[in-house]
Amino acid sequence: MKKILATLGAGILALSLTMAGATVASANEGVCPVLDTGHLTPTTDSTSWDVVAPDGSLIAGYCVKAGSVKQGLGPESFTLDSPVASLTLTHSSGKDISHYSLAFVAEPTPEPTPEPTPELEVIVEPLAYAYAVDECGVDYDRHAVDWPYFDGLPYTFDFVDSRVSGVGNVTYTATPVDGYRFAEGVQTVWVLTFDEAKCAVPPAVAPPVDIPETGTPAEPEAPAEPEAPVEVETPIAPEKPVTPDAPAETVSATTPVLARTGSGDNSVVLGGALLALLAGVGLVAARQLRKQ
Repeated sequence: MKKILATLGAGILALSLTMAGATVASANEGVCPVLDTGHLTPTTDSTSWDVVAPDGSLIAGYCVKAGSVKQGLGPESFTLDSPVASLTLTHSSGKDISHYSLAFVAEPTPEPTPEPTPELEVIVEPLAYAYAVDECGVDYDRHAVDWPYFDGLPYTFDFVDSRVSGVGNVTYTATPVDGYRFAEGVQTVWVLTFDEAKCAVPPAVAPPVDIPETGTPAEPEAPAEPEAPVEVETPIAPEKPVTPDAPAETVSATTPVLARTGSGDNSVVLGGALLALLAGVGLVAARQLRKQ
């Protein structure tokens, strides 16, 4: 806006004044142009007069008159190459100033002095990083940032998921907070790729088979020989009591004598015979087993 006002003021001066710079020009009429102030008259007779621009403005041009045009004291107009805040007016004739007028432009606002940029603290290496777990298929895929065990890191993480049906990339980007910057060459972007590889089916495992060791087969064990039967001695029949009138009979040690006296004696004799018979049968059987 101030530049526009300055341009307009310069245009008014160009239309009002007939001289550029500090060149004197004769007015078409015998009075100064009104410019921005109208005709002003010094409060006292003086050959010079100090003028000051109002706040926010600068004097870009002026006109001053000392007398009649015929006497060479007519109005003289000037355009300043550089607007000023104050100025001393004089007429080239050296005569007292009869009246004057001023042209203003807006004072440009000085550009603020930029504050020095504070030195940024350098982040040598991020303490956190992004990672992916790409399982077979897509149902169990996941991604995250591995943060350290404390808060207040001087950077943040954002990610963009561009996967379609679980297949594609997830991009993580680390951004430093105010007052920090990453060192050159530090990784700040992680591109995580996911696919839909099928899960492998493990082959069926056959049950283990026992394979006998090679070598000469062992000979079968010979059947154990049966134990020899225990020989049973033939029981000796009790001697027949001898009557005093008859002589005693001689009894064999191995052959039982069948007595004919009483039923009790007959039972003993029969038992002994039965045992002898069983012993004979056992001996025969043992001999048959040995032959086999």
